[in-house]
Amino acid sequence: MGLPVLVDSHCHIVFRNFDDDLEAVAQRWRDAGVRSLVHACVEPGEIPAIRALADRFDELRYS
Repeated sequence: MGLPVLVDSHCHIVFRNFDDDLEAVAQRWRDAGVRSLVHACVEPGEIPAIRALADRFDELRYS
């Protein structure tokens, strides 16, 4: 039996503290077995940036 599929059901990767190392952050979630992430929108103005990240990372969804 393999590892369980992990879903991060509430994350905020659009925050600026991830700007400089987002690729490394993505590699860490993949290495940890996270296969899907749901970015929780804080305000509607974030949607364009979140959508761009979802286009960049196949495993990212947003709400």
